[in-house]
Amino acid sequence: MTSHLTHHIDLNRVQLELDTSVSALQTLSYLLASNAEQTKTDPRFDPATLSYGVSGLLELVAGNLHENSCHISELNDQLNREGGMS
Repeated sequence: MTSHLTHHIDLNRVQLELDTSVSALQTLSYLLASNAEQTKTDPRFDPATLSYGVSGLLELVAGNLHENSCHISELNDQLNREGGMS
C-alpha cells in the first residue's frame, strides 16, 4: 500500500472479528437447534431470559459485522482512489 492511504485499517483485526462473528452465529445456531426440544419441556427454562440473551448476542454480532463492513468499504474506496479506479 502507498503512503497516500488516509486511514490505517488493520485487516488482521477485521478478519479476526469477522471470523469471531461467524463462529458466534454458528454456535448460536447449533445451541438453539440442539436444545430446541429439551427447552420446551424443561421447567427451569425461561423463554424471556433466552430471548434477551439471544437478542443481546445478535446485537453485538450485528454491530461487529457493521463496523467491519464499514472498514472494508472504506479500504476499498481508498484502494480504488490509489489505483485510479472509480
